[in-house]
Amino acid sequence: MHKNRKLKFSLNIDFVDKYPKSEFSEYQNTFKNVEGTLIELAEAINDGEAFSYQFHNEERKTANFLCSDFLAIDIDAGWIISDALNNPLISKFCSLLYTTPNHTVDKHRFRLVFVLPRTIADSRELKAATKALARRLGGDMAATDAARMFYGSVNSSPVILGNELSGEFLDELIIDGQLEATSDSISNRPTISISKHTIEPHFEITTAESRVLKFVDFKTKTTVYCPFHHDLNASAFVALNPKSIPYLVCSTCQFTRWLKGAYVSHFDFDGFENTVKQYLNTPPTKKPEFVSPLTQLLYDNVPIDSTNIQFSNDRYLQLNNIKDGLTFIKSPKGTGKTNFLKHYLKDIIYKYGAGSLEDFENNTDHQIEESIYSNKKVLLIGHRQALINEMCKRLGLISYLDVKNLKELAKSSNPNYGVCLDSLCTALGNQSKTKWDLIIIDESEQVLSHFLSETLGDKRSEIFNQLTVLIQNAKSVIALDADLGWITFNTITRMFDPQNINLKSSQIYINKWHENNEPIFLYQTSSQLIDHLKNSIAEGKRVFVSSNSKTKIKALEKSIEALAVNLAITIPMITITAENSKSTAVQKFINNIKDEIKKYGVVLSSPSLGTGIDITFDNDAKEIDCVYGLYENRINTHFEIDQQLRRVRHPKEVHVWLSPSCFNFETEFEVVKDEYLNNNYLVNLYNQQEMVIDASNNKNAAVGNFLTMAA
Repeated sequence: MHKNRKLKFSLNIDFVDKYPKSEFSEYQNTFKNVEGTLIELAEAINDGEAFSYQFHNEERKTANFLCSDFLAIDIDAGWIISDALNNPLISKFCSLLYTTPNHTVDKHRFRLVFVLPRTIADSRELKAATKALARRLGGDMAATDAARMFYGSVNSSPVILGNELSGEFLDELIIDGQLEATSDSISNRPTISISKHTIEPHFEITTAESRVLKFVDFKTKTTVYCPFHHDLNASAFVALNPKSIPYLVCSTCQFTRWLKGAYVSHFDFDGFENTVKQYLNTPPTKKPEFVSPLTQLLYDNVPIDSTNIQFSNDRYLQLNNIKDGLTFIKSPKGTGKTNFLKHYLKDIIYKYGAGSLEDFENNTDHQIEESIYSNKKVLLIGHRQALINEMCKRLGLISYLDVKNLKELAKSSNPNYGVCLDSLCTALGNQSKTKWDLIIIDESEQVLSHFLSETLGDKRSEIFNQLTVLIQNAKSVIALDADLGWITFNTITRMFDPQNINLKSSQIYINKWHENNEPIFLYQTSSQLIDHLKNSIAEGKRVFVSSNSKTKIKALEKSIEALAVNLAITIPMITITAENSKSTAVQKFINNIKDEIKKYGVVLSSPSLGTGIDITFDNDAKEIDCVYGLYENRINTHFEIDQQLRRVRHPKEVHVWLSPSCFNFETEFEVVKDEYLNNNYLVNLYNQQEMVIDASNNKNAAVGNFLTMAA
């Protein structure tokens, strides 16, 4: 850089080192915008004067950020000055270095100042560049905001290096620092995201064994030192996706960085259906060149007989024949999956099939008391207590809520049982020798996803093992879900026969029917939707409100109660959340929902009233005037939101607000799976201490299956 270049910054002469001479307001209001050379800035620092960026009205706060010609990074640990001066980034780009007031011989503390190639006038660009540079140099990540002030240091004799950031490197820093490492849920555990910064093909990376390789020269998964933060422990790895495209994952940065110019595929939520359709249209004669970890079961084993794959477009689910083994059924909400099961099970659980009670009497020796049930045993598994009772009543099964365990069930003439996933172990006990003729997993995607919820706690591994044993011992398994996909297919297939996966006899039914739904009205803000909701209530309309946020539901309840007072009217209202879902009033409502809902003007529901509830009126009558949905981010998936929104089958209107927040979470299968391992997620989720993932070992295969499902 030119030594006489005038730089834009601000100074506060009322500070000496860290001690203000005047009142606290001087922190904000006495920074004077100036222009000076790097030498003049160094002199001010040596005199102990504080400096910062330039601000509108010379009031130091982010909203007033005007511009800056420098970045500054605080180094409080991890470096000694001599090593820092030899660092490639510092020796090439740093303009000035000085020790801060807390610097000692034993503990080096200093600040690095980098002159910019151009003036930054956007506070977001400044923060992004500072954050990325601080990460690479092991600097203070908290000192990256656009209102940061930097203390001077009396007699520190700043070292003027005279360098300047290049325009290309500044652009790279801005891109690299734009994303925050955040969580994919409301928990605080950060989740790996895809960085907007990509890596040049010939960029050099140092391996844990101190070998230096170009990015495109990595051929296998290799542990490396992350070049994008001050990495002393080789906390990253380079790997290749199924198309041999390299990517770098750092558990410290919490980012994946891909090869520049390479296409980064995003998760295909319809991937299972699309893959099965492709498989059916062109049955493979050989393994395709690229097979993802999700699809490998279709190609690495005995292939599914194409006659066992069926696509249909039926208003109501129609299956003529279900064979023993695995059956996967994907059919939209409202297409009669439960009614199908009801009719299908009659031929299994009743001794004389689907015949009438008169048929049973005609075929029974009246001299001998005989059960109406066959000797076949059916087990239904769901994930919500509130729904199991209703499903059992409709299917002719005994609910575990009525009969607590198998000993009590043995006293009943009906050997067929329905149980919630959470109670699988307590209700069924040791199932190592018990064989069920048929296991039905209703809403299978939800059931398996429930393993990742906090509800299961330290019972998670025990329940997963129990489910695995049940499925291994079953003669047949039917998994149904409106959104059935890879989670169900891969997990259940591996559970059913982990040692000799044979898909040839497995059946896949995909019903493509879609109702011609009315338009959905979307709102930019939640307040706009709530205003519309209140107007509808005031007009006497019957409304159904769904949200994935219990907090929002309870706030709406209070707001509607206040509305009733203000309008001097009575508003019949019921609120359903996890807190009251087991109450007598709510259970009465759920068990007879089609009639009970007509007693209320307002129904407020959290996810507790979610999957499995079908609010369809006779002749598809439109008894609900408006359905409203308010959905926050990082709580549940869009599939689950769709389930909530579609509880009422034929509303007159649908109004929805979705949180507009966007994220860039990594969806590469192996990255997500590795993240669980790197973060000790296996220990936390599966409740194991240490276990090598080895599919040849039955015990370890269960852990591997759990990780695959979780990823």
